[in-house]
Amino acid sequence: MSRIKSSRMRQPLGFVLVAGLVLSVGACDGGSASSASAVNGPTSAAPLTASTATLTGGASAPDTPTATSSLTPLRTPEVARPVRDSLFGLHALSGTPTVTAGSWRLWDSGTQWAQLNPARGRYNWSRLDDMVAKGRGLGVKDFILVVGLTPRWASSRPSEVLPWSPSASPAPPKDLAYFDQYVAAVAAHNRTVLGGAITGFQVWNEANLSMFWTGTPQQMALMTAHVDRIVKAEDARYPTSARRHTLVVAPSITTRRGSLPLGAASCSLVRWHDACFASRYLAALSKVRGAGNRRWPVDVFSAHTYPTPQGSPNDRVAMIGLFRDRLREAGAPSRPLWDTEVNYGFAGTVISGSRAVQYLARTYLDSVRLNVSRAYWYAWGPLAPGLAGITMDRRTSATGAYATVQGWLRGSVFRGCTVNSGVRSCAFTLTSGSSVRPFRVLWTDSGVHSVAVNASVAVWRMNSRGRAVRAPSATTVRVGRTPIKIG
Repeated sequence: MSRIKSSRMRQPLGFVLVAGLVLSVGACDGGSASSASAVNGPTSAAPLTASTATLTGGASAPDTPTATSSLTPLRTPEVARPVRDSLFGLHALSGTPTVTAGSWRLWDSGTQWAQLNPARGRYNWSRLDDMVAKGRGLGVKDFILVVGLTPRWASSRPSEVLPWSPSASPAPPKDLAYFDQYVAAVAAHNRTVLGGAITGFQVWNEANLSMFWTGTPQQMALMTAHVDRIVKAEDARYPTSARRHTLVVAPSITTRRGSLPLGAASCSLVRWHDACFASRYLAALSKVRGAGNRRWPVDVFSAHTYPTPQGSPNDRVAMIGLFRDRLREAGAPSRPLWDTEVNYGFAGTVISGSRAVQYLARTYLDSVRLNVSRAYWYAWGPLAPGLAGITMDRRTSATGAYATVQGWLRGSVFRGCTVNSGVRSCAFTLTSGSSVRPFRVLWTDSGVHSVAVNASVAVWRMNSRGRAVRAPSATTVRVGRTPIKIG
């Protein structure tokens, strides 16, 4: 996106789903299910006094739970996937973030190819160095740099200019040697000056959109292979004691604009986007060779899962599925999947308050359960009008939600999810010394349901500012679309 465009392990948590019918065991969301766990605590209780959060900027969830009549324990699937700090990515466009992200993606940050390499053989690294220094000062240890866009001086069609970046062109370079020289220079600068702070180079941004790329999927695949060869060659120049494995990240593709299957009726280039770019690019990528003659010369696949302006986290989940379908159809190897840009509510749709909290929390919880290794929120700082619906800065609820969910999940191990009568329950464990503490996070896709819990177990909700608030002790809690933590 650009600023201009639209002690020993405790007993398992005791809680069961309360619903209006006899429940079967919930569908597993993240692995195979194990045997049902014992239910701890009472099987009926008065409703929790803390109310379900009211949504703002959109429809509100009903605040009356469904009727109760029978109980069935939830089961925990056997999954063990660590939640790493790098899950919580961020674009730091302006100001000083008050959240500590696990990784920064350097894009819309004055660090494009055209800005760092303003003329052939001439480089200006000051902005890149400043961004890395700023991030490091805030505790960021991981940076991803987007390699594009083509400088006009290197463009095969210099008349194609980006209105928000007049020194850049969406066209491919007229000579691939220009691209190779830049990638080699920035990779060497990363090693010699930045000490390998840049842990990954992303080949391009939103290559299915003509505002960023007017070349072919085949050309983009070839450029991907070149990045892989150059970056891996530079890795070999690090001292053995400091050897790096710098990641090559595939160009991002906006899922709702570029992930239709080949043969779809609207597969041709329509106005400003290629609806089938993902399929075309993956087909081409399978045929090129990178470092060491390796096939599929990327370490990470990348999607941008922005829904439509009125879309919700449920729509983002569908976008992730759409992109994985294309990977499967292409026969792509197993690689991590990152969402390198995400937000909601374009074209003037403002999302704030409790709904922003809900969307932000769901973004990272869905990423964990769907094995999307990283999600880079776009962005910290004020955005151009209509660009994105959720603003994240020191004044907004999104900031509180980002910090709260990060605090819940950081250092934990994801154990899988179950779904029972509309309530999704995701299990985690957190280890401290010899103690392993289990906890769960629950939410619904719609409506409100009641869940019985052991009254001694802590229940945490997020308020309209995204901050965690402990609910009064009770034996039943109401679960709605804003995630809650139990344990």
